[in-house]
Amino acid sequence: MVGFAKKKNGVYVRDCISFCLLTIRNTMNGSQVLTPEKLIDLPKVGILVTSPSGEKAIFSQSVYSLQEKKSTLTLHIIDLNTSKVRPLTSTFKHGTPYEPVFLDDKNIIFLQARDDDDFAHIYVVGVDAEAEEPYQLSNFPVEVGALKYNSTSGLLGFAAEVYEDGRMETVKARDESNESTKTDSGMVYNSLNVRSWNTYLPPKGKKNNVFIVKLDYDGKKYAISGSPVNLLLNTEMVRFTLVDNLYQKNLTNQFPKWKNAPHPMYGDADDYDFSPDGKQIAFICKSDSSDYAWKTTQQVFITSTSGGSMPQCINSDINAYSYCPKYAPDGTLAYLQMMQPGYDSDKARVILYDGKARKNITEDWPFSAMSLAFSSDSQSIYVTADDQAHLKIFAINRRTEEISTLTHEHTATLVSTSKNGIIFRLASMNFPHLICNLNLSTMEMQTFTRTPVLQSAFSGTELPKPQAFWFEGARGDKVHGWLLKPANHVEGKKYPVAFLVHGGPQMPFRDNWVLDWHPQIFTSAGYAVVGINRHGSTGFGSDFCDCLQENWGSYPYIDLEKGLAHALAHNDYLDAQNVFGLGFSFGGYLINWLNGHTKQFKAFVNHGGMFSLQSTYYGTDELAFPEREFGGPPFDERAQSTYEKWSPSSHVRNWKTPTLVTHGGRDYRIPETEGIATFTALQRQGVPSRFLFFPDEPHSSSVDERVGRYHIG
Repeated sequence: MVGFAKKKNGVYVRDCISFCLLTIRNTMNGSQVLTPEKLIDLPKVGILVTSPSGEKAIFSQSVYSLQEKKSTLTLHIIDLNTSKVRPLTSTFKHGTPYEPVFLDDKNIIFLQARDDDDFAHIYVVGVDAEAEEPYQLSNFPVEVGALKYNSTSGLLGFAAEVYEDGRMETVKARDESNESTKTDSGMVYNSLNVRSWNTYLPPKGKKNNVFIVKLDYDGKKYAISGSPVNLLLNTEMVRFTLVDNLYQKNLTNQFPKWKNAPHPMYGDADDYDFSPDGKQIAFICKSDSSDYAWKTTQQVFITSTSGGSMPQCINSDINAYSYCPKYAPDGTLAYLQMMQPGYDSDKARVILYDGKARKNITEDWPFSAMSLAFSSDSQSIYVTADDQAHLKIFAINRRTEEISTLTHEHTATLVSTSKNGIIFRLASMNFPHLICNLNLSTMEMQTFTRTPVLQSAFSGTELPKPQAFWFEGARGDKVHGWLLKPANHVEGKKYPVAFLVHGGPQMPFRDNWVLDWHPQIFTSAGYAVVGINRHGSTGFGSDFCDCLQENWGSYPYIDLEKGLAHALAHNDYLDAQNVFGLGFSFGGYLINWLNGHTKQFKAFVNHGGMFSLQSTYYGTDELAFPEREFGGPPFDERAQSTYEKWSPSSHVRNWKTPTLVTHGGRDYRIPETEGIATFTALQRQGVPSRFLFFPDEPHSSSVDERVGRYHIG
């Protein structure tokens, strides 16, 4: 129930704390609504992979039970010829299966930790027979991940964390030795980074390396043949020599530092790829120079799968961010490349490499590619990119370099090639992720995951359709916004407004199904929703995105102010006296900024937002980001004034609006002290406020039930 609190000046305002304690009934005027509990309980589609022929696909689906406080993940198979979908692993007797990869059209591998295992191993199961029991393929001495298989060579690729000798066999003994010699919990660092995302990094720990191993198939079962090969061992990246049966560092040459590939925190199987014949792999690797922590340089390397050869860097002249290497069936390598050093939200171009020269084929395209996949004939490249608040799929014709749009709305992800087109995941504010197959000959689209569970969950549920609107914002630019009416809207009635401020900052407020602050949760609670794709949002051109730099408190603030005013002026059902602002991350920063510059709002919610730009810089795990946004580190004479100018802490004396502050204790992107400082500033000035804190949560919620708690305070 929304309550009221009395301010010192005698004016009654809607209490921010009660605002966040949304009491959402199961029905409003007889119609079903989307509650936080229903949102969390809905099945969630995860990974999607296709078979070599493109006739089958595997997807994962997780279901969380609030009652049991447990999540169950299962794998499901789609027969694209018959359109039949059936569970593949629901009858498994052991632990959760994840990271499925097709070996052929009849067999997949996946990772699974069974009851007595310390970590997951690789298992094989047939996909044609129901209730078939998987068999174990690997028994490696360390945990592995980022699985990838090349059927031509029979090589299985994977990533494993190893010490500087590059060997999996020595890891356990080294771990035990390190543990037995520890006298306390102290860790000594001589260089950055100290921590990443939600983890403290061991100062002399292990690093991720790419391994390969041969698989044999006797017609019935797959088996590992020989020992795994570390493709970075005895190369420029990790070079050791066998002396007296011990691997010792080769000191006869000066080699760069030992590398991480793929990145242990953010890397996965998309960070490397086999050539079609399996004789090479392309992989990405971040620079390990002394300025590692404040640079974004990440380059593409190619090396032989025979092992021991020095990887060739194909873009060593570009000190910027590159990612997503993918081979075409004809052997051409494609990858995504940014050009501006230190800027990980630069426009990503599609680069082709034929073994001799690179070719940029999207320089004149206004959008930034996010993923890529080749057609089976190598003549088309399918990329995803943001375009005006929709994440669309585009096709690039390699011969003409013309780009056509394949999907025109909503949010499309996980694109891969199917037998007659492309298969992908699609979601919007009105429906959760569905698996879709688009026939590129007929342009007809099938969906495969409108399950009885989903149909039952949404039966009779009103989810208002998002309406796009445009207005003139900062710099005279046209700015996009979203408006959603409250569920069961009644003509002539006024409704409070939930003003959702998105984060990033370089990302859009998409037409997408999300768990964190889903717009339909607020419409179901009787609120209209307004969201603005302010300057800095992607999908509206590079200049619209890039101009945010050194303008944090100006252009976005102007856009939010003008966008809200436009929505209020053109929709008489919006109650201008009852507007509530909610922001996450950069959106939380803007909430603090709004609190210091406007009295338009009745209450605020700030999750994971910045209080002081200076203190955030010194505590964050991502130094390149603030240095790019503010023109350098805060001790730089020119940049110092920019940090001070746009820091919300410079305006706390103006804070009057009641605020709920939420933060996670393992948020190393924007440390918990920023949330505590925000709460302290509010409390010390007598502003009604509340602090919701999860000691073990990172920057964004990682546990389903806590998503619900964030919705209800």
